[in-house]
Amino acid sequence: KRVETIKASEKVNKEKQRLEQAIEQKRKQAKKMSTVSEKNKNKSIKPDRLSSSKQKDSVQKAVQKTAKALETRVTQLGEVEKIAALKPIRFPSSPAFEMHNRFPIMGQSVTLYAGEKLLLNRVDFQFSLGKKIAITGDNGSGKSTLLQHILTAREGIAVSQKVRVSSYKQMGYKLTDTMPVIDYLMKQTDYPENTVRSVLNHLGFRQTELSKPVCALSGGEATRISLAVVFIRPSNVIILDEPTNFIDIQTIEALEGFIKNYPGTVIFTSHDQYFVKKTADQIWQITDQRLSLVKGLC
Repeated sequence: KRVETIKASEKVNKEKQRLEQAIEQKRKQAKKMSTVSEKNKNKSIKPDRLSSSKQKDSVQKAVQKTAKALETRVTQLGEVEKIAALKPIRFPSSPAFEMHNRFPIMGQSVTLYAGEKLLLNRVDFQFSLGKKIAITGDNGSGKSTLLQHILTAREGIAVSQKVRVSSYKQMGYKLTDTMPVIDYLMKQTDYPENTVRSVLNHLGFRQTELSKPVCALSGGEATRISLAVVFIRPSNVIILDEPTNFIDIQTIEALEGFIKNYPGTVIFTSHDQYFVKKTADQIWQITDQRLSLVKGLC
């Protein structure tokens, strides 16, 4: 156990160093942008350069936001006294859910609105089989709307007949069932019990807590159970809408491991750029009513 504790401590320290280096880089980037912005204020900006200036301010704010998110990660790591040395999760694959379609989900001329606001204007996309796909963009750009459009297979969406989706939507979870945690989860999966127990262990549940009725769980515990359900349900595509909101560092790290080791396709949105960088094979970005592939090949 001492060896495991030392390894866990080394892992935390290594992660801290990497995060602190990233923070310093972002701070320097933001400071440089701030200096340039201050110089521009002292100059007369021509009308045709106004939009360019606004874009730079927006990029600067994004850099500052990323630095702040990374700082939060470091703070959370500092609060972790001990991290259990857990083996990576292994999800059993079922032949019943195997797919051979190279692009199980595609979009053609997809147009989305929020009220009268145009979010996406006739966009095309192909989401690759087995990839971990992040959809990024500013608040209100249409990320969650696009996920819902895919989930309900609306106009312009083509989904392979063999696709079986398990999904997670950010919300305040309150479970009302009176059955024990382990029974509640086993009722929703074909996985063996040892796999389900391993999933719960990664999410911070002690084995002695698995007999607790789900209706007695706190909001945070219920959220973790809801994430567990998403990954143990029979599926070959998982869709996650802002899964990193309102969860702690241990749950975020467990989620990173689940996504990486899940044998199917995962499509998710997140404002946590560090989380996206660690988990995504492909990154699609929504800007100016367009959806563009900015990382990874189809």
